[in-house]
Amino acid sequence: VKTCSIIMSPITAIIVVYSIAFLCDATEFEASGTLATTGIDVSLTIDDIAQTVEITMTGLSNNWFGVGFGGSAMNNRYAIIASGTNTVSDHLLKKSDNCQCNSGVTGSQLTIISDSISGQDRTVTVTRPITDTSSGYNFPTSAGSLSVISAQGSGSSISYHGSNKSPDTLTLSEVVVGPTMCCTNVAHQNKWKNQCPMKMNENKCEAVTSKSGNNRCAWIDCSLVGECNWNMGNKGSQKICKKLTNQVDCDAKTFCDWTFTNSAHNDKILTNNKSIMVKNTNQASYLLNNAIFIVLSSIFIFGALIYCVCKRGKQSKDVTTHKPLLNYNYNSV
Repeated sequence: VKTCSIIMSPITAIIVVYSIAFLCDATEFEASGTLATTGIDVSLTIDDIAQTVEITMTGLSNNWFGVGFGGSAMNNRYAIIASGTNTVSDHLLKKSDNCQCNSGVTGSQLTIISDSISGQDRTVTVTRPITDTSSGYNFPTSAGSLSVISAQGSGSSISYHGSNKSPDTLTLSEVVVGPTMCCTNVAHQNKWKNQCPMKMNENKCEAVTSKSGNNRCAWIDCSLVGECNWNMGNKGSQKICKKLTNQVDCDAKTFCDWTFTNSAHNDKILTNNKSIMVKNTNQASYLLNNAIFIVLSSIFIFGALIYCVCKRGKQSKDVTTHKPLLNYNYNSV
């Protein structure tokens, strides 16, 4: 068993380290800036959990404008262009095609969220998957520099931009995003206090019920999550406070105080998604650790049994074929 533990430890350590490293990546990466020469404002929000990217671009309302991503050269560059009065499309740019009439992405996965005009400015917001097989361009999911190009025309129809173009660089920054909705305990058993927060969505949260059909967990606004604590009054009332799962019932007891978790444990709430993932990772690695231990122990025991059987068989064979070292004369006795 000791041998198995020694072999298992580095394997488990590697799995845990890589699992936590993977799960603890920031949920979002953001970048924004005003691009040189063209003056186009652009912002990106890349959500590596939802696997989507949201892009907002602002340019002159009476001109077409566009931004390309992933490099400083135009040809075959993935770009999003706002043109006409309400057209927003994505392209794989062709340098020889001034109107980009034949460069539109086939099977585009671009979704227009909004397209509005305010004074001389037109602002469009679109979203698309981070990984896009139709265009072949995938947005990065890590902090760092992102090369972009931009261009703006002299009218609403796409045409040659002339010198009104520019390569530029945006900086993607890691952003830790706290959840807006959380799963919290509403049961009168304290054991659900730590189990409810591990439910990552509404369906899983509210599916946790007792045999009688009562909810043990509730999906609520994270700012309302809290716990009822005994305020050191009547010692015999400590258990009563623990069973109260909402602020109204808790405040009604003079010996109980309601504590909002988001203020009492601010760091934990801001990284709630991460802490839950790490908790799940630790449980997964614990189960994996046990599974590896059982498998290796079984192999060890099985191997030991085979060794013992073989050794015993060899010993039996040695006994039956044994010849004495001395020739003893029985007749001389």
